[in-house]
Amino acid sequence: MSLRFIFTVLIAFSLSSAFTQDNNNLITTMRIGPFKLNSKKEEVEAVAKTRLQFLKSLSPDNYFDTAFVVYNNAKYQLVFKMQDEENAGALPKKLYSVSSINTGLKTRSNIGIGGNKSQILLAYDKMDVSVYNDYFYKDKKNTKDKIQYIEVQDKDNYTRIIFTTVDRVVTEVAVSYIEEGD
Repeated sequence: MSLRFIFTVLIAFSLSSAFTQDNNNLITTMRIGPFKLNSKKEEVEAVAKTRLQFLKSLSPDNYFDTAFVVYNNAKYQLVFKMQDEENAGALPKKLYSVSSINTGLKTRSNIGIGGNKSQILLAYDKMDVSVYNDYFYKDKKNTKDKIQYIEVQDKDNYTRIIFTTVDRVVTEVAVSYIEEGD
């Protein structure tokens, strides 16, 4: 084998490894790390290499199930939604929302935990962005703008990234579908 061939193979391998690693730490409007919205429970279990244990549903109609999983030393909250609310159990639940406080996760614009509000607004200035103050700030005895949610919407996919900020610094990131009325 020629030295050129070996060098080419090594470069291709390192690029594919870097791409795979980046996907495991990437936040988009459709995924956080390895967890992609609309995945079936079995697909998520295969990625996480563990069986999901669901918490008792907090939803009175039982349309949502929540599980926590640790993947690559990072904790994720996974929320599954029944796909056919009229026929309970007729179709499998699919991944509806993912959130994490993992500091290794970043968007393509390099925004993640520890980023700030101005970085988000600058990076997503051409997208639909909304900023909300925490509704329960009085109960928490906070100033009105201490906790804010910055929502970046992808109207083509009906999905969104929600950055939770405390004192304008990102502390949590979530990806979910946009429901009618949101």
